[in-house]
Amino acid sequence: MTRILGLAVILVSTCVAAGETRTCPSQPTTQADLNACADVSYRKAVTELARIHRQLRVLHKNDSAFLDALDASDRAWLSYRDAQLRLLYPSRTDASYYGSTHPMCESGYLEHLARLRIEELRAWLVEPAEGDICAGTLRP
Repeated sequence: MTRILGLAVILVSTCVAAGETRTCPSQPTTQADLNACADVSYRKAVTELARIHRQLRVLHKNDSAFLDALDASDRAWLSYRDAQLRLLYPSRTDASYYGSTHPMCESGYLEHLARLRIEELRAWLVEPAEGDICAGTLRP
């Protein structure tokens, strides 16, 4: 159970600030609206990533070596994601440093990274090409 909740808790905690729930207006007209829409879009990507993780954990529930490797991969990916964000926006202590578009830009970049991770993990949910002798754990 700890494995199932681990990444989901980490990912959701990065999306939820003090219980705040954001919505995206159908016609965003202000920077605040655009920031909220980018945040909502990022949260959707995180939800999809959590769904993929649940599927992988169910599919490999009896393979502790795979689950341990997935956990290690998740920890490394989270470190990578955070490092990439710091690389793109190194001065995050001053909220005004990048201006009012910063929340939108940051959410957009985090969504981009989450969607790349989704594509990486989806490989374990489909059959590898026939005859691929290097598929490793990609084989269901």
